[in-house]
Formats: sequence, structure tokens, C-alpha cells
Amino acid sequence: MRAKCISPIGDGLSEKSIEIGFPKAASFPLRKDKHYTIYGICLWKSILLYLTIDSEHDMTYPEWFPAELFIVPDNLLPLEW
Repeated sequence: MRAKCISPIGDGLSEKSIEIGFPKAASFPLRKDKHYTIYGICLWKSILLYLTIDSEHDMTYPEWFPAELFIVPDNLLPLEW
């Protein structure tokens, strides 16, 4: 699945995301308007998270990010899923 980052800043996160520990003033290592491959999806404490990586930020391993930071332009699942 591919998703487009709509904001790398935490100021648009829901109250639930902030309650579980994502800071409102957070700056995530993502680039606005960039499309990312989503390697995993997780529901943790009622918050949907996407597993992805941005090699331009010197990330060695994928990390979990709130799904609220992304939109999914093509919401069809691949046949392999």
C-alpha cells in the first residue's frame, strides 16, 4: 500500500493520539507530499499506525507513525495481501 504524507507535524493529531504519547509539537522524520510504501498496519490503543521508512532522513529501520499524518490515494489492496 502507498500513502501520501499530508503533514510531518503533530499539530493536527487527534486528542486520542496526544493522550497516548504523541506530542502535539512533534516533528516526524517525514516529508510533506511524499508517497511512502506502507509495510505494516497496527491498531495500538485505538490509534491506527503505519510502518514506513524515509531513507532521506537517515532512517535505518522502518518506524511506526500515526495514520493521521497520511492519506491513501488508492485505497485498493494489492492482490498479494
